[in-house]
Amino acid sequence: MNYALLFPGQGSQTPGMGKDLYENFPPAKKIIDEACEILEFDLKKIMFEGPPELLTETDNAQPALLTCSQAAFSLLPENLQPAVALGHSLGELSACTAAGYFSFADGLKIVRRRGELMKNADPEKKGGMAAVIGLDDKVIEKTLLDLPADQFAVCANYNCPGQVVISGSRMSLEKAGVLLQEKGARRVIMLEVAGAFHTRLMQPAAEAFAAYLEQFTVKSPKFPVLSNRTAGEHTPAALKKNLIEQITNPVRFTECVNLLTARNIDIGLEIGPGTVLAGLVKKINKNIKVHAAGNCEAIRALQNNGDQAYAD
Repeated sequence: MNYALLFPGQGSQTPGMGKDLYENFPPAKKIIDEACEILEFDLKKIMFEGPPELLTETDNAQPALLTCSQAAFSLLPENLQPAVALGHSLGELSACTAAGYFSFADGLKIVRRRGELMKNADPEKKGGMAAVIGLDDKVIEKTLLDLPADQFAVCANYNCPGQVVISGSRMSLEKAGVLLQEKGARRVIMLEVAGAFHTRLMQPAAEAFAAYLEQFTVKSPKFPVLSNRTAGEHTPAALKKNLIEQITNPVRFTECVNLLTARNIDIGLEIGPGTVLAGLVKKINKNIKVHAAGNCEAIRALQNNGDQAYAD
């Protein structure tokens, strides 16, 4: 079997995340405690107890998700060698950290700063994002071009066929929602986010992030990671550039999953809280079976049975 590791992004966080791993596996406890020391605040308390509105804050959610994913990743059996890894938005940095492009300490500092910059890029929260359900990508793209000249919205996340997230000013999103439903969208759902992520409105955050990344060294990975920006494989030389540009450009998740298909991947392990990515992958290619690998039951199955845990 050919395995891929999948790392979730913002939206997968939930109070209690990682608590079962912390209480049952010493390596996971070590990583979560280390995260609190590196960040110099009690991330563990926010992860385990919330409240939801505090955990959902971009500068908390991003390091919390990376930490939870890294804790789960540390528990995978050594003989389980992934062919490739893929993350969704913030999850791409979790994947890069797991692969060894960055150390855990560096990856954690990077995502914390990324979250702060993205949160502060729109302090008045004039921008936002909305999920468009049940409409073809091309129809959405063309409809957004019909917005008035003083309004702005673009496709930000190509999640799967029939699910695209658009991003822009809140006024533009409201107008776009009306137009898209007239075109046949089943629903347009406003998301609880701190700004218009993956658009040009995040350019100040991207520029500050680029300056911050200069201090970190990129290493050769243990396994390849796919880029949300290019829908191709990261190289150490281009990694920083791709991560910077990802902040202002769309997440090409559907294309990345199609690349997994081209590489004959048949099993995916979702390394982190929830099963959001499993649902998306199922809508892109039903032949890739994605299993949760971020809870005690799943980890024990893998540790006891290795790469045969999901042989059926």
